Amino acid sequence: MNNILISVIIPVFKVEQFLPQCLDSVMNQTYKNLEIILVDDGSPDRSGTICDDYALKDSRIKVIHKENAGVNEARITGFKESNGEYITFVDSDDYVSPYYVECLYRPIAERDVDISCVQWTYVYEDKQRHDRRNREGFFDKKGIEDILRKDFLFDYKSNTTAFNLGLCCKMIRRKCLIGAMEKARGLWMGEDLISNLYMMHHISSLYVSQDYLYFYTIRQGQSTRNGELKSWENQVDQWHRILEIDKNQYLRSQLPYRILSMMKFYIRNILENPNKTCLSFVENIKNIQNYEIIKTYFCDYKYSSLRLLDKVFVYLIKRKHYRLLYYLSSFSIPFIRKSKELIRKIRNN
Repeated sequence: MNNILISVIIPVFKVEQFLPQCLDSVMNQTYKNLEIILVDDGSPDRSGTICDDYALKDSRIKVIHKENAGVNEARITGFKESNGEYITFVDSDDYVSPYYVECLYRPIAERDVDISCVQWTYVYEDKQRHDRRNREGFFDKKGIEDILRKDFLFDYKSNTTAFNLGLCCKMIRRKCLIGAMEKARGLWMGEDLISNLYMMHHISSLYVSQDYLYFYTIRQGQSTRNGELKSWENQVDQWHRILEIDKNQYLRSQLPYRILSMMKFYIRNILENPNKTCLSFVENIKNIQNYEIIKTYFCDYKYSSLRLLDKVFVYLIKRKHYRLLYYLSSFSIPFIRKSKELIRKIRNN
């Protein structure tokens, strides 16, 4: 099973603390026929030097140094320089199981699928948590269309998606990746979703495993945890691209629930900012509602079967009771978080 060359592409930026663990985990794969491409995206720390040092240790490693342009451009650069028949991505502050590549490749070898996917585990400073998703097993073209219609973007009942929408955790047939990352150019957050959506419209087969083989490190300062208004502008841009790619309108019924989920996530991030004020909170929520896509798919959308707290949340925003939303959220979010932590402790004991 080791005869196919597989390219592992790792964009690198300002991760000197985490990079050795990442590179060691990739070098120690049970599947050996690898091409490991490290794209140093203009790192201001020692990350680039660490890449060069590791290239001296392992002939499979190729290092590319470039000016900083973001993770998506780094991946595109690595892809253009790669030679593997299949591609997998690993972020440089994460790490993988020794069986990561082998398990991703197995359904490709056995069933010739276009994309193989495993699951990831969130790694916090003091704990780990499995990321649970809805789908598992083999999907042909008809099964892929079913995913797009029901839970690719968001499933409200389970509060998640069919499978993780990162480019990591996947092994992708080379030809299926062509053009996908270009569709996400200009986005600095959530670009993976756009690439995945584009590929889902062009592939014929998919395999989703429930093996947890990728370890996604959660750390302070990540762009995905950012609660600033500019992150919302990025989200709006992403949603417009979703509608553009989704020509069969598979995702129109999922988008309002995705927006609702992101609105709650955004508000939690604002409230966690120690410099927050009620006034700044109100201004942010007002500005969000100026976007036409928010008006269409959130403010004017007729939600059905919402949970009670979500009904209250949507009602307060639609009725512009922003101050009341601020005070209720300031109380309820910490309360809910502490309640969940207590329940987890009780279950663990």
